Amino acid sequence: MSKVITVPEAFEIVSKLEQEIDDIDQYASFLAGLGDLIGDHTGAFFKCVSPDGGEDSLKHCLHFENTDSTPEDGGIFEHYDTDVIWKVGEEL
Repeated sequence: MSKVITVPEAFEIVSKLEQEIDDIDQYASFLAGLGDLIGDHTGAFFKCVSPDGGEDSLKHCLHFENTDSTPEDGGIFEHYDTDVIWKVGEEL
């Protein structure tokens, strides 16, 4: 029999997984999967996860690039990393 997980529970699981993974490679893989999921549903291209050992503020950040499918105003990304502005397939 399958387990039934509600949407709020699914987000809770993702949040808990983020805290529980202690292997650096497994964590990077988890973040890459999350980046693919976000990119697939926002019109952006998931590029990579910042490598461990980088600048502390950018360690394990998800990097996205806009595409022709990204909304003209940057869509959901408009509210994040606000020093970078996306407009129809280009970065300003």
